[in-house]
Amino acid sequence: MLLNARRIHREDERTDFLLLGIEDITERRRLEEERRELETRFTCLVKNVPDHAIFTLDNTGQITSWNVEAERILGYSEDEVLGKHFQMIFTAEDIENGLPEEELRLAREAGRAEDERWHKRKDGDLFWALGIVTPTHDPHGNHNGFSKILRDITDRKKMEEALRDADRRKNEFLAMLSHELRNPLAPILYAVQLIGGGDGTEEQTTAP
Repeated sequence: MLLNARRIHREDERTDFLLLGIEDITERRRLEEERRELETRFTCLVKNVPDHAIFTLDNTGQITSWNVEAERILGYSEDEVLGKHFQMIFTAEDIENGLPEEELRLAREAGRAEDERWHKRKDGDLFWALGIVTPTHDPHGNHNGFSKILRDITDRKKMEEALRDADRRKNEFLAMLSHELRNPLAPILYAVQLIGGGDGTEEQTTAP
């Protein structure tokens, strides 16, 4: 229950009354507890989901939360990044081209921004990542920031490049083989045609 009490003075200032209001808020309390439980579960999930860096940003792109996998993948602890602009994980070229701001603009306008690009770890090492940015909202539906999910797919990128390189080499080899086989066979085919009668006419060259 929710109790509200108010002290009331009588005009004679000799007797006081206490006005007590009692409200049954059982249902509201139950809903609040369920919401807190869901938030706790969600926070636990976000902080420990494997292989995905998950962090949140305010409206200007400043980092407001940072999960355990973000620390493992990017090398920064949460204390090192909170309050800093998330462009710190972008390459210098992408920052110069305004891609961090463009990513937030697209997420705000389209409801989602997804891309694959190089990102930078704390030690300067680059890795290829799939990133998704979505806008977040407060309970009243007002936009209050962004969430970003980042996954390191460098191994997949290297495998795709290796397959493309192998396919290119295969095509080059087949083209060379076709060229080399076609040239030596040309005089042989011509000789076979001559021995076999050529074009069917009587004019054939014979050895003396």
